[in-house]
Amino acid sequence: MFQNVEQIKIMNPPVQLMPSPERSLESMTWTRRSQPELSLADREMSPEWSELGLENWVDSTRSMEDIKRSYEHLESVQLKMCCLSLSIFPPDSVIKKRPLIYWWIGECFVTSTQDRTAEETGEEIFRKLIASGLIQVQPHSALISVVVNSCTVHPWVRHMLVSLAKHAKLFNFDSRWPRMPCYNGDGSSTCRRAWEWLKKLKKVEVLQLGRWQNSASHHIEVEDEGFLKETLPPDISPLRNLTRFDISECYLLEAIPKGIEKLSSLQVLKGFVIGDLEGTSCRIGDHAQLRHLKRLSIHMGNQAEVQRGEFHKLKDIVSLRHLKLSWGVVSPNLKAKVAFQSLEFSFPPDLEKLDLQGIPLAHVPEWLNPVQLKKLKKLYIRGGELDSLDHGETDKWTVEILRLRHLNNLDIGLPKLKDEFPRLRYLEKINCHEIEKDRYDEDIVWSEDAGYTSI
Repeated sequence: MFQNVEQIKIMNPPVQLMPSPERSLESMTWTRRSQPELSLADREMSPEWSELGLENWVDSTRSMEDIKRSYEHLESVQLKMCCLSLSIFPPDSVIKKRPLIYWWIGECFVTSTQDRTAEETGEEIFRKLIASGLIQVQPHSALISVVVNSCTVHPWVRHMLVSLAKHAKLFNFDSRWPRMPCYNGDGSSTCRRAWEWLKKLKKVEVLQLGRWQNSASHHIEVEDEGFLKETLPPDISPLRNLTRFDISECYLLEAIPKGIEKLSSLQVLKGFVIGDLEGTSCRIGDHAQLRHLKRLSIHMGNQAEVQRGEFHKLKDIVSLRHLKLSWGVVSPNLKAKVAFQSLEFSFPPDLEKLDLQGIPLAHVPEWLNPVQLKKLKKLYIRGGELDSLDHGETDKWTVEILRLRHLNNLDIGLPKLKDEFPRLRYLEKINCHEIEKDRYDEDIVWSEDAGYTSI
């Protein structure tokens, strides 16, 4: 984006990136609730507004002045840099929080401190931008504040951010901007350019391949998986500075490069694929060498071959705090094999979040119980065959956030859930227990603050 963040600090005064001394916080009236409502017609009129010169009128309105004050009163250059970065996203985008934070880390907008990791700092920046009203939580997440995974930027806020970012020369808003290539279905030449670009990333710290939009309808496609095999080098160990490696949206990928275990600085690994024994050069046990690994997602591919006792080695990744396990759709003749391979797991002692997607087991496995997961705070189960959560132990879960989605066989009510999970602060139960085709038990959203909501 630019070679040195200090450059933007020098550019700050002309665009008033620091708060104006004559304006106090008490004068700030712009909030999420006071954001101007814009109809669909208004949104579509933006080009016409430019032609008629109405943008100058918008800039002089009371609402726009309030928006500018909210920006000027952000407490640090760091907050302003992260806020200005949102100008690069297209209008009406729903932006996933995690890739956004990774981008901030990659650009050194947020860094680790003595007390916080870079991701924790990014989370705090995200919360502060929400509190300022300059970004909005996605509508369906707005009910309960503890679960916010994406955001949007109001068109008027974006208009201001684009103006400031242009003035500060933070971005080049030309559609041909090489730092944000668009992979269209028409062009192998674009893919070749991306390949050449990726091969030069010797000092990269954050590498993510995939979508930043929240909706799966925006997934990125290439003509064939050969592009991914060419893009990712056969040996990734030379990227020694890599701290975050995310290929979780690359659904065609059946194996990842060798050398993962040599990335000693790695903190986040998303999209680790277990394929056949020949195609999987790195096994789960190798991750124990990654002393700083905190987040890991593992996908069992269609050709997954799991070595006996391999999942027990998860417990050796002692730094791990967040773990996601997902199972691909397999043919009926492989279901029994995959289910058998999924019976044996052991987890690190300090695991705080477990996300299970497409679990192929009908009955609760021995490893899914509060005795083995004593420090678990978040449990997400989405899709799969589970028909109950009865683990057979007398111990109660320490889970505070529970999200259950698309579990056709799971029949469990709110009283039972609150009894099994006495520390719950937030609960989602969506599309569970299919009574008949496409008809389920009522959906539940509950929190200790907002109470019970049926949707």
